[in-house]
Amino acid sequence: MPTEVELKLSASPHALRQGAGLPWLHRLASGPIKRNTVTSVYFDTRKFKLRDNGLTLRIRRIGRKRLQTIKRDGAGASGREEWEEEIAGDAPDFKRAKRTALKPLLTRKLKTSLQPVFETEVRRVAMPLRVGDSDLEVAFDRGTIKAGGSRAAISEIELELKNGSRRDLASIAGRLRKALPVAYGARAKPERAGRYTPPPPFRPTFG
Repeated sequence: MPTEVELKLSASPHALRQGAGLPWLHRLASGPIKRNTVTSVYFDTRKFKLRDNGLTLRIRRIGRKRLQTIKRDGAGASGREEWEEEIAGDAPDFKRAKRTALKPLLTRKLKTSLQPVFETEVRRVAMPLRVGDSDLEVAFDRGTIKAGGSRAAISEIELELKNGSRRDLASIAGRLRKALPVAYGARAKPERAGRYTPPPPFRPTFG
């Protein structure tokens, strides 16, 4: 079963620019740096059926690619179960979702009740890293969360363990904290989007 292991660090836009240029970080790079604009639309019911069951459903646009991601809480510290597949369109692909933790909830009523509840648009600078025997990715994200008429800024560093040891992930996070004015504890985007109140009418920019 796939598990996402990541750490998020809150950072100012200036700290993001500094971090993306750190020489020691570039020396650990295992491939080219990628710069993308990433737009993600998150889905739930008006009564937050997915949230209340520890689930997240999003569709992410990167260029012409569409990725459907379903996550479930409960994989331990810094970890969540994750299912991600490329899909053809902008609406949830329920056939593929049947192979995930969302399957028990996929009634006809849920399918017709799901709606976009918020959207994020992020300018991302992502760098693959090789640390010890581990493969990681560090991403410098700056953008906006949009939910109805509300807006919230995104400015954070995301570290994700692709394979290997969580110790290597923690060591890079520690080095970044020494080099930059950052802090642990960046809240997950669904929390910052205000998912704990009924969402206002919302139309995503794609779909």
